[in-house]
Amino acid sequence: MTTIAVTASMLSAAIVAAAVDEDLLPGRRVLVTVNEAAIPEVMAGVADAPGFESLASRFDAVLDLNEAVAPHLPGSVVAGDSHARAARARLAEMAGGPVSRLVLASLDSEVSMTLARMFPEARIDLVVDRLVAYGPTPRSIPRSVTERVERVVHADLVPGAQPRQLVEFGVETVTVGSPAIRTVIAGLAGSQAPTPGDEALILGERWGDAGVLTGDEEDRLHTRMVDAAADAGHHAIAFRPHPHARPTFPAAIVARAAERSLDFRLMATADPVEVFYARTPPSAVIGCSSTALATASAIFGLPAFSVGTADVARAITTPDDPSRVALALTRATVSSLDDGQHPPLDVPVAAFLDVVVDQMRPDVLRRADAAAHAVVSQCAGADDFLVPPSSGPRAPSRHRPQVTGARRLLGRVGASGAGRRLRSARNVLAALGFSARLRTASSRRRD
Repeated sequence: MTTIAVTASMLSAAIVAAAVDEDLLPGRRVLVTVNEAAIPEVMAGVADAPGFESLASRFDAVLDLNEAVAPHLPGSVVAGDSHARAARARLAEMAGGPVSRLVLASLDSEVSMTLARMFPEARIDLVVDRLVAYGPTPRSIPRSVTERVERVVHADLVPGAQPRQLVEFGVETVTVGSPAIRTVIAGLAGSQAPTPGDEALILGERWGDAGVLTGDEEDRLHTRMVDAAADAGHHAIAFRPHPHARPTFPAAIVARAAERSLDFRLMATADPVEVFYARTPPSAVIGCSSTALATASAIFGLPAFSVGTADVARAITTPDDPSRVALALTRATVSSLDDGQHPPLDVPVAAFLDVVVDQMRPDVLRRADAAAHAVVSQCAGADDFLVPPSSGPRAPSRHRPQVTGARRLLGRVGASGAGRRLRSARNVLAALGFSARLRTASSRRRD
């Protein structure tokens, strides 16, 4: 019995490793790492993280999928082509026998779909490593894949609630303990004892890339985080850009930090933020809806605060946008620093999640009963995160109208052989900063 575990983020790798430590993945184990960046040569992947050897030692073999399919990108390889066949042959050799289980960190990525088709007899475990994945099952997943999923394995990112993906299929939900995850991440951080830091960590967002906010609006959101840190009494901040954001200098943040007489440090994104939590715990973590807020609070017990969650939620026009779930859960579980400090929403988290998810996918899920709707309706501020009655098709983007035409062109040929050949062009455009406009809803990945 062999399990192949595929990870594209350090948190998903840590969850899988912790699952191994908790005897959730018996038998022979092969770890497959994937760097999903548009230009992986300039962005560190899971296998590049310091201390990765400590994590990888739990597995019988490790394969870098980027190397296995080079010069192509993993997301551009389809199950039937020569590169995929070569990768499958290497994986089958590493497995040393039939592959009985695939552990995938998402079901809506091209890499996951390719691997699921490579091993059609394998059962599937879904690893939930992001707040957005607590929401409903993506529409794009074929039933031939969802019927193979046996378990949803997740970190306890939202105490009191479990992911809602695949609940309509009766899939078992398994929680990996936070102590086991901390042990894995401590191994990545090294043997040195944690040294508490005196900085407030500000987590960068990428709502501008996603078209939810303009660039100026995103800058204002970040400067509000700087103001919140200063108003809360912090004297130093570290800013960590979103790992998938376009590489730009945070001039507005630097300027606001200087105005508020704050010491400023720009963090590199090569080291996973969870390793930073283990090695140098910050005095506070401030963000909007990043999963790193949840790991800080729920897994590491660090003070975590949100800024602007309701404003961003109101800016989302697509009813089933998965970011709606991340925003709602953040506001329901961590305190807000909008106009002073406010506690989390006074609402049962599980009931709140059920109501939000039911509104996002009324065609599939009906978990919230009348009592849940009643308690949510009585919670001040909860309605900011619900689907507004007037929600309809997404409004045209205010950014780069010329890209919309390119997206339509790629979309029309995406299902054909020509579409596969155009993926390299899509990757080039993504590298130039058009990634958010060219991603389909099924492959969008937000932290």
